[in-house]
Amino acid sequence: MPFDLFAAKEGLDMAPEYFQMSNKYITLLIIFVLIILASLLIKKIKLSIRARFISSLLIIIISFSASYLTFISDDSLENKHFIVKVWTPVVEYSENGLLNGFVMNIKRMKYEPPEDYDYESVVSAAKLLNISKEDNNVQEIPDEEKPNIIIIMAESFWDVAQCDNIDVYPDPMAKIKKLSQEGYFTTGNALSNALGGGTINPEYEFLTGKSCAFYPVGSFPFQQYLNDHQWALPYYFSEIGYSVKGMHPNTGKFWRRNAVYPLLGFNNCFFNEEITADGVSSFSSDTNFGDYLIKIFEKEPDKPNFIFSITLENHGPYSEEKYSEDTYSIGGDLSSESKSEINTFLTGVDHTSEMFLKITAYFKDVKRPTYVYMFGDHAPGFAANTSLYTNSSDGTLSYEDNFRIHNLPVICWNNKGEMMESFDTVSMFDLQTMIFNNAGLKLPIYSKINENAMKYTRGFTWDITLDENGDPIKKIPDKTQDIIDAMEILQYDDLYGEKYLTEKYLK
Repeated sequence: MPFDLFAAKEGLDMAPEYFQMSNKYITLLIIFVLIILASLLIKKIKLSIRARFISSLLIIIISFSASYLTFISDDSLENKHFIVKVWTPVVEYSENGLLNGFVMNIKRMKYEPPEDYDYESVVSAAKLLNISKEDNNVQEIPDEEKPNIIIIMAESFWDVAQCDNIDVYPDPMAKIKKLSQEGYFTTGNALSNALGGGTINPEYEFLTGKSCAFYPVGSFPFQQYLNDHQWALPYYFSEIGYSVKGMHPNTGKFWRRNAVYPLLGFNNCFFNEEITADGVSSFSSDTNFGDYLIKIFEKEPDKPNFIFSITLENHGPYSEEKYSEDTYSIGGDLSSESKSEINTFLTGVDHTSEMFLKITAYFKDVKRPTYVYMFGDHAPGFAANTSLYTNSSDGTLSYEDNFRIHNLPVICWNNKGEMMESFDTVSMFDLQTMIFNNAGLKLPIYSKINENAMKYTRGFTWDITLDENGDPIKKIPDKTQDIIDAMEILQYDDLYGEKYLTEKYLK
């Protein structure tokens, strides 16, 4: 897709972890490199370096398409029509061909305003979502009552028990579940809009309370749209006197986090320039990650802390060489390679669980009330293997199983021994409401919008919509669609519109 061009650097950075080329592909690569070199060495043609590069790139795309891909589908040519499947771009490409699919998605790269966007539509949307001036007031909180909020977005933290066509022993979540017996702990689920990669999209939703579903399909707001300050949790907590820190054990340049985090309100950022990798794959291990999170908390232990962190150890690929142990028994009609892949993944889940136990053990003795939340960014790529699910074993992924793939566990813990209610699935952008409510903090305006919308839908992505109970639905009721449309109007108004809601209606 055209959006993927924005992620070219990230793809190249990750390629060594995944990419093992056969002789055929090495030959193709050599040919393509020779074409590029030839275009640069031809002196008689007066072209700039950029023009030569673009020409070579077009030759490569056309050559590859002619050999391996359908450039324009026969069906599109014969019947003079195109298949429009905004939610499933793979279908658009397969049905319409590479060229048509690419062009159709270029048209979607611009974030267009909702139809009939104006002040009146914003007022109507605010009223539909029951938003009033009182919701825009800033909360005054005594410093000693401000709890620490520790967020861990764990790489590929996903419960394989959702795969109903295989058996796993022992339970890879057993260590986490044991913690619940102490009464400090509750669980829920979050709906991710990513699979196997693209962490920045669920990350964006959680931090901002905004939905990626209102952006063009397949886009990455961090990469394409976020070039100015935007309200997010870091801004909120900074404004009420918190020490705000962001942490990720990859380079800050990956997904532009070093540029984007300050725009979201992070005033302290810790990337792998500060965190030492310790030999597990090319990433920092979760053990070291936990130690370092505690270390950055101890930089300002007397202040209320908001720490947002992302782990990286359990990123794919899940080769059997990654770990020495082979801990789990996998039952089911799977190849030995698939079982090995799942085993490696589950070992990573176990390491993530141990890291969580280490962090909660530390904060149990911290005097200030502290809430620790851990949830996944997305499921591993192999979760889309249809043989893992009873209802999808025919090779076609069912709507319900697609939901399972994007349904991630949320672990909530506090050091006060408070009972917190478990909750059904919500979107990543709705997790803010759970965090504020558990901590007894007033909801900021856009978290309040999301909370009110949850009476009709607990969230949505580009291709999954939840009802008011957190269950996936195929047909969206008219009232629910009205609520989603109202959310889109208010989101556009805040991000790219005239800010009618906060600067005029709620004044």
